[in-house]
Amino acid sequence: MTQADNVGKKIKDYFKEKGITQVVAAEMLGSTQQVVGRLLNGKPFGKRTAANWSKVFGFNAAWLTTGYGAMFEADMEDAEGTTKKVVFEGSEIVANEILKLISEGKLYPASVVREKDELLYKKDLEIQKLNREIGALRSQLQQDFSSTFNEKTGAAV
Repeated sequence: MTQADNVGKKIKDYFKEKGITQVVAAEMLGSTQQVVGRLLNGKPFGKRTAANWSKVFGFNAAWLTTGYGAMFEADMEDAEGTTKKVVFEGSEIVANEILKLISEGKLYPASVVREKDELLYKKDLEIQKLNREIGALRSQLQQDFSSTFNEKTGAAV
């Protein structure tokens, strides 16, 4: 059974429960019984058709075209409210955990990280400068040693 067949079957069951015939549905939709019958028997809903059925009967247009999600728009609002509640509660929990990590010194705000990065950059520059000075002093020592050694041994430079 395809998604379109499943959607059609659920709508048929709904219409039967509400006492709505294909003829009555067609009149409500401004369509024909034949078009309604084809859709109820598995012809896929297009976007415009789904939007019309959604407006007239309250079906979820996305459900009509895909077969997924809530059958009715009203159910979508309940699901949306639940989703918002879950997201809100989840974000509160995450925020509390972040604050706890910050207070324990395990996590730092971005401003502190930037300050530390800047300090590290400055210290790195100092280290590079000192390494250059050490290199220059080594070269000077080697030259001095070579000169002294050559003077004592009488070797030509």
